[in-house]
Amino acid sequence: MNRYELNKFEMLKSVYAFLKANEALIAGIPGMAALLASLESLIQQLNELAVQQSSETDSATALKQQLEEQTIALLIQVVEALMAHAVATDDVVLQSKVDLTESAIKRLRANNLVVKCRYVVDLVEPYASKLEAYSVNAAVITSLAERCNSFDESLRGKRSIQEKTISATQSIAHCMMDATALLTRMDKLLKPLSRQNPSFEQEYAVARKTIHVSASRKNGTASEPSQA
Repeated sequence: MNRYELNKFEMLKSVYAFLKANEALIAGIPGMAALLASLESLIQQLNELAVQQSSETDSATALKQQLEEQTIALLIQVVEALMAHAVATDDVVLQSKVDLTESAIKRLRANNLVVKCRYVVDLVEPYASKLEAYSVNAAVITSLAERCNSFDESLRGKRSIQEKTISATQSIAHCMMDATALLTRMDKLLKPLSRQNPSFEQEYAVARKTIHVSASRKNGTASEPSQA
């Protein structure tokens, strides 16, 4: 959620808590029970969407970053071993094929890293038995292939989660629009009671005010509340 949505979400919870505490007082108002139930449902839905919007993306990003770092480290190790072997055997063709610096590997975009990694895995196979002097053996090459495949899978998984996140963001916006319409109806239904009960009117007005928490924290002062 963005700042506006977070602040409005807090207001919705405040309104629900206030009306729930005064349920006996509003019980006789036609339509209020249904509106209160709808508000509760909206709050639950927003909670679920907020979790979907943030936590899955964070975990997917962390996994992708971990796999990317492991893939890069193994790729550098294998490429440097291949280059050392090529230089030691005066294999100019092999030297040209593995002419990759550490910095160049680290600058590769994710998809290009996968392509380059698979290229090196195929390239290194005939030389596997000759690279042990450079701390590269079959196990290291297998690890590189496995990490590369896992990294590629994480990229596809992250794209899928990003699609879900976009969907959640759009759903949150729709929920906020529904909430505005619902609160407008509540305001009108509660107007007669508010006029008869000034204390209720004041407390409801406080619950209905959106406090701009983010702005207040940033500036160090309380911002003006607004009603939405």
